[in-house]
Amino acid sequence: MTDWNDEYIRKRKIKKRVYRLHQRVSAIDTAIKKNCRKNNFRLLEIASGDGKFLSELHKLYSKNEFFGIELSEKLANLNDDVSVKIVCASGENLPYEASYFDIVVMPAAIEHIKNVGAALTETKRVLKDGGLLIITWPNPFWDRINGIFVDTGHINSYRFSVMSRLLNNFGFNTIKKYGFMLFPFFDIPLHRFFENIFGYFGLDFLLFNYLIVSEKR
Repeated sequence: MTDWNDEYIRKRKIKKRVYRLHQRVSAIDTAIKKNCRKNNFRLLEIASGDGKFLSELHKLYSKNEFFGIELSEKLANLNDDVSVKIVCASGENLPYEASYFDIVVMPAAIEHIKNVGAALTETKRVLKDGGLLIITWPNPFWDRINGIFVDTGHINSYRFSVMSRLLNNFGFNTIKKYGFMLFPFFDIPLHRFFENIFGYFGLDFLLFNYLIVSEKR
């Protein structure tokens, strides 16, 4: 049986995985800058793993408070960045008071969550009114192809329309949705330019990852 903790740790060091992490950091950073109306905000990451993503994102917002939760104690304990606070907890039972956060992010997490409804209910509870929920997940088409060759561990897959309806059912209004990540293995020169071209012609649904920005209503 695969030990997903050890597998996660091993894969985290692979060059293409590091590249993808930085692509997600960049995508969520852009989403925050374009949609968050506050300079000072409190952010929570759901499923922080070893904390690398949260740490890299925090470098861009070093004056703000960043928190993370991770179900695996083994992974949570790998975080060595004291500027971010990661605790061992479930996304279905968040250890925070209501209306505590301005932003919640789920980068490459929702495809792994068993009870998505419970996680979204808890996310809404800890978000302030008008707070942002930013989610990234794999393009379901490319994810299915990838699943032919490797065990991804993904149990959920969503088209944009399905994700928007799901969020609406749990009290979130979709603000923006678009694809990103032109190529998932290594950087391609001018990749941002080409991603923008895809978006301009409405073809960003072909890109390897999806991102949605929603607001608690």
